[in-house]
Amino acid sequence: MQLSGVTHFITRSPWSKSWVPVAAGVAVGLLASNYRRRTLSDTPYQSPLTTVLPSLSDDAIRTLPYPPDAYPGARNVNTPLGSIRVYEWGPTDGKKVLLVHGISTPCISMVQIASRLVESGCRVMVFDLFGRGFSGAPNPKNHPHDASLYITQILYVLASSSVPWTGASSGGFTIVGYSFGGGVAATFISYFPHLVSNLVLLAPGGIMREHHISWTSHILYNNGGLIPNSFVRWAVGRRLKPAPEKPPLVRPTNESNPDEDDIGTAEIPSTPGNPQSRKEPVIGVESVSHGPNLVPSRPSINAAKATDWQIKHHEGFLSVFISAIQHGPITKQHETWRKVRHAFEADGREKRVLLVLGHTDSIVKADEVGPDALEIFGEELLQTEVLDAGHDLPMKNGEEIADFITGLPNMGKS
Repeated sequence: MQLSGVTHFITRSPWSKSWVPVAAGVAVGLLASNYRRRTLSDTPYQSPLTTVLPSLSDDAIRTLPYPPDAYPGARNVNTPLGSIRVYEWGPTDGKKVLLVHGISTPCISMVQIASRLVESGCRVMVFDLFGRGFSGAPNPKNHPHDASLYITQILYVLASSSVPWTGASSGGFTIVGYSFGGGVAATFISYFPHLVSNLVLLAPGGIMREHHISWTSHILYNNGGLIPNSFVRWAVGRRLKPAPEKPPLVRPTNESNPDEDDIGTAEIPSTPGNPQSRKEPVIGVESVSHGPNLVPSRPSINAAKATDWQIKHHEGFLSVFISAIQHGPITKQHETWRKVRHAFEADGREKRVLLVLGHTDSIVKADEVGPDALEIFGEELLQTEVLDAGHDLPMKNGEEIADFITGLPNMGKS
């Protein structure tokens, strides 16, 4: 019975005089509760910079798996959708490169690529997607974490720079997207092709085959509300935790686990010598080894441990992760990619699509995505490189990838 029906029933009953104050109290309580729920869902999730780090010592902050000074040029950008952690450095007259990380690891996963690009004379900008790392996030109840949300975030990031990244005098920028970020980057270009000079896709989401999503992931993320959200969050958090390091797993080469063919293990951790140490892959998780060190001078920096830290300390991470899996550009983006091709071909300038795949990637398979991307982009536009790597190639082959980027025809120093 609706609230108006309850009050109507009570006021018309023989005991109305004694019940009116109670009814009024119930009505006010329900309205206040509803208002509070709406207000809470309208409030962006806060960054750990404000909720966690103030209580930590300087030494504890310095040894975090992703410390706030991991990159030079840090800034926090306040937006209506939440704060954004951005890093920008390198020569102001260098070729500009924007890096978009994956669905679970924060932007520290791109450190090898970013550092090498700056060494090569590029101006680089990296940032944490909403709900990851040190960025806040809008509540998915009001803002589904789909491509349009992340496109808006990219525009906020570009606008926050003191160096012109857009406009006729900017020269355009190269956008690099890893895994989930690849789908976001391609969608961004489909709407704003004039801003971009190249698209670089690293083991990208977008056109991967749907059969790599396991039945357990389908149930968790697409259950139509039949499974309580609290249980989904618990299950996802449990599955995202890094696996303990173990001795290498030996399995006959002709034996496979059908659950291992899932988008999921993508960013979080296999262990050295044991790339399938997880019991079951997790949709949307980029698989990251516990080593080698991303930054040799700072051995505490570790992408897998940074993801685990987010689960424990970022109040919005799990909700955002689930929403991104449900609404993000992970599959069926073929038409969007075709729009990129048509826009690049119509532009008249020398633009390229660089696709970098891992030979041993069991999620974004080189022998599937490579031919599919070639059919979409064509030989003249697409350059494909296949490395002896898995899905975590930015963290293991970062310098090599950066050299591919600076080797693109239009990437000579300004």
